[in-house]
Amino acid sequence: MEGEAPRNFGLKPDELPDAVPDFMAARFGVANAVLHPRAAEWMERDMAMSELAVALGRLQAIQQGREIGTPQARAIGMNTDAFQDALVDTIRRVVATRYNRTNEHRAIAADIRARDFREIQFPQIEATADLKALGESAEIRHTVNLETRAGESASIGTIAAMLTLSRQLIINDDIAAIESMFNQLAAVAAGREAEAVFSVLENNPTLADGAAMFSAGAGNLLTSSALSLSTLGEAVALLRRQQTLSGEVANNIPAALVVPAEQEVSAMQLVAQLSNDRPPLRVISSPWVAATRWYVTAAPDLAPVVGLILLRDADTAVSINRGPRRIQNDGIPVKVRSDYGATPLGRIGAVRAEA
Repeated sequence: MEGEAPRNFGLKPDELPDAVPDFMAARFGVANAVLHPRAAEWMERDMAMSELAVALGRLQAIQQGREIGTPQARAIGMNTDAFQDALVDTIRRVVATRYNRTNEHRAIAADIRARDFREIQFPQIEATADLKALGESAEIRHTVNLETRAGESASIGTIAAMLTLSRQLIINDDIAAIESMFNQLAAVAAGREAEAVFSVLENNPTLADGAAMFSAGAGNLLTSSALSLSTLGEAVALLRRQQTLSGEVANNIPAALVVPAEQEVSAMQLVAQLSNDRPPLRVISSPWVAATRWYVTAAPDLAPVVGLILLRDADTAVSINRGPRRIQNDGIPVKVRSDYGATPLGRIGAVRAEA
């Protein structure tokens, strides 16, 4: 028993749902603004994760009417649902924070939600109206038509990994190592997702109508056009003059300038020359765009060209959950999964330029 009286750092059973998650999140710097009083007390005394495990283990022992030493209490506490759920939920927040700092690709992709992993069809649909001048007392006739054409199809795929947070990491209270591990995973997941989105543009896929996404005939391709103020103006003009399915002028407002990593700084300098009277083009740099290629795109919610498919209830593509407990694992298993898909949606809303 190591010569010490059983103690559980003041933890009471009714505090488990709030105090434990709040404390764990605070230790990783992702807590809510207001902490549960017990969690705030623990933070004030700089309590470690391993001490939280001891508190949980001893609370369980007290409820069972027995006394246990620190090593046994720590082992029991680390295996409680309260400890593992709080840790995994905190890691989920850490990953979401890191992911949201590396998801520039979502600025050019329409947000599409899927119920499950089955293939989804994306028909091209356009409502058209023959708007005419109306004389005094004239009748308004029903002239709205719904234009529908075959579109693309795609589904969600999954990449996954299982990690184990070792007993040593927790006993050593190695917050930095755990954060680093999952920050790197979040960056990799966001990178895979971004690669899928930019690859749709770069691969210039054949769409359902049998023609390439980008072509001179479609009015969305510039050749021999290194990025400059002049060629940017040409690309914007093409974007504005694109025609809808019914032959109307789309007049898409340019929202983003997508460039390869080699042109990021020069693109930022170029955009800085433009007038401040209107929202500026957002420069999005990608290592998955060829060094001599660039794009101007409209807002994806208005003129979607690429779609990013996520599961319906997901905040991000990355999900973090507790893994299955195994006797041979001396630690806490964590399952990391990323469910996403990228698909072409059309050609109206982007212009491609090549030097």
